[in-house]
Amino acid sequence: MKNSASVSEKNKERGIGQFIVYAVLAASVIAASVKWKSRFTASSIVFKGNTSVTESDLRAYIKQDTSIQQNQQYDLSTLRSLVLHHPLVQDANVVHTDNETVVITIKERQPAALIASNNGRLRYVDAQYVMIPYEAVRRHADVPIVYGISNDTSNCDTILLKQVMEAFIVNADGQIPSFSGDVSEIRVENQTVTLVTADEHIRIRCGRLDNLS
Repeated sequence: MKNSASVSEKNKERGIGQFIVYAVLAASVIAASVKWKSRFTASSIVFKGNTSVTESDLRAYIKQDTSIQQNQQYDLSTLRSLVLHHPLVQDANVVHTDNETVVITIKERQPAALIASNNGRLRYVDAQYVMIPYEAVRRHADVPIVYGISNDTSNCDTILLKQVMEAFIVNADGQIPSFSGDVSEIRVENQTVTLVTADEHIRIRCGRLDNLS
């Protein structure tokens, strides 16, 4: 009985080992299949979800040769990676449809504030604290202008930026609260914050950033 139990245990261990080997091989085959299927032949590329980013800009980023009329081969993961290089693109979903079309759905970054450096350079920043070149936003965004956190070399004080954003621009959920539209300027000087209202240009002294609750 003891020898029988020992043989049974060895068979069990051998079976588990074989199962693991087969599982690894299956995973490798699936991964290779997914990678192979990321390349498709398509007759056209369609963009959706973009409002501020123009289609011509996106086509330039994916380096699409629009002069070629016949079907072309595209790698979906490569297309997504190229699109994500655009400063206004936060995320992108790339799929191949049954009618030989690649559809790229864009999620754009939404400017939450405009950072003004001491040398006059302007840059937008979104709710995730990502800087966006001013020229990338073709339509003026109605957001507060923040002064006093970016020096003459256009370097931004990231600690001050986060403090200002969390106190006045972005709520706990990472969303832009409605009252931010009532503020036209946020001025920081020696850690003291002053708000300027959009309608009456009233200055509201809010105190020091490190004491704001």
